[in-house]
Amino acid sequence: MSMNNSDTMVSIFYEECLELIENLEYVIEDGKHSGVYNSEQVQEMFRCFHTLKADATMMLYENMSELTKSFERILYYYRDEKKEITEIGDFTILLDRIMHFLKTEVEKVATTGTPNGDATELIEDVRIYLKSLTNGEQTKEAKEETGGRKQVYYIAGKTDDKPVNISKKGTTSDSGALQILRRIGYGNEEAEEDEETFSQKPHKKREEIHEYDRNRHTIITETDIDELTEVVDKLKKQLEYYEDRLAITSVIAFEKEDLVKIKKSAQAVENWIHDITTTDFTRVAMKMRAVKDEMCQSLGKRINLTISGEHATINKQMLNLISAAMIHILRNSIDHGIETEEERIELGKPVIGNVKINIAKEHKRLLIIMSDDGRGLDEEQILSRARDLNLLYKPEDEFTRQEIYNLIMLNGFSTRDTTTDYSGQGVGMDVVMHNISDLGGTMKIDSIKGKGTRITLHI
Repeated sequence: MSMNNSDTMVSIFYEECLELIENLEYVIEDGKHSGVYNSEQVQEMFRCFHTLKADATMMLYENMSELTKSFERILYYYRDEKKEITEIGDFTILLDRIMHFLKTEVEKVATTGTPNGDATELIEDVRIYLKSLTNGEQTKEAKEETGGRKQVYYIAGKTDDKPVNISKKGTTSDSGALQILRRIGYGNEEAEEDEETFSQKPHKKREEIHEYDRNRHTIITETDIDELTEVVDKLKKQLEYYEDRLAITSVIAFEKEDLVKIKKSAQAVENWIHDITTTDFTRVAMKMRAVKDEMCQSLGKRINLTISGEHATINKQMLNLISAAMIHILRNSIDHGIETEEERIELGKPVIGNVKINIAKEHKRLLIIMSDDGRGLDEEQILSRARDLNLLYKPEDEFTRQEIYNLIMLNGFSTRDTTTDYSGQGVGMDVVMHNISDLGGTMKIDSIKGKGTRITLHI
């Protein structure tokens, strides 16, 4: 990969995009196999596209940002209106094209450093598809602008990319994707395959399609292999030495020096395994600082971000879920929590807001505390919003303070009436709870209205 190793942010973006695309491919393959995308799969797609959008926005990759933002509206419609996608033919055709575009652009990040594909036509096709779903009525978030300062992007140059290799799967309907197919010259006879035939087609098992599964496999480098080879060579020499001695006599006496050598070899293997399976939070901390800088510039806020304990070690496979949760909490703190400079002056607070993140190891447990000195959580507002969204599961006067705070982690909950690039679509804290739950961890929210909020994660 020709990527400049010193450009850590680009490297982080590239690796996270690969993870998100892999997650999406799992969901897509499962949906194709079953012939329906259920509500959980729709929500997972929403999470992935929401994160892709935020990351692309942060990196100023306008083509990817605008495309994921437009497709997110389709997923928003399905998530809140239909809950699942049963007519998957047209949807999958469009999604396959978007995935092809995103994968191409991500690879450009690695090879040329510039994802310069033109997403204009795809964005228009997404608009046509969404219009067919809503009978021409715009969705709530399509009507709303950001509600704040407009995000500034660089202007991506056009490129003569090769035509997208479109999947030859569709339905007999003349809506959405079929209109798009006809417009781009895709043969009608290929697009009119009925959905029953499509859903019954045999599909390869996931293991046959995705050779690498991050939950079961660990990627190692040539350097790792060299180190392991060196350790193995030492062990082989020791074994050969003992075999030579046993060839002379059937019983040998181990000397202390022999045991020390074996112990050193065993320790070397243990160290090697530790090195390739663990990492620290250094790269995550760098991304969080970049997220803070980008959001402050976009939202017109000034914030001090203090991160301690970033050298605490953690299993690499766990880090992906934890880092995604931490980024979402940070974005919420900056967007929802910290007030504008004018508001802070009026409230008698320092003009510059503060967000603190502390990472620590307690025995075999990981403790992460993220706090801010912003506006805090408004319990009455949360209950009112949950009531409007039909999310209350018992009488309001029976909710404890912690139960009220936990409402913000429900799927679809948001206190925002308008959407921005960072919030308002009811997905951020749901991602946090989803990821922490997957790790078997716990999360606790403490807040004082007007003073700030603290979120504690135990993994």
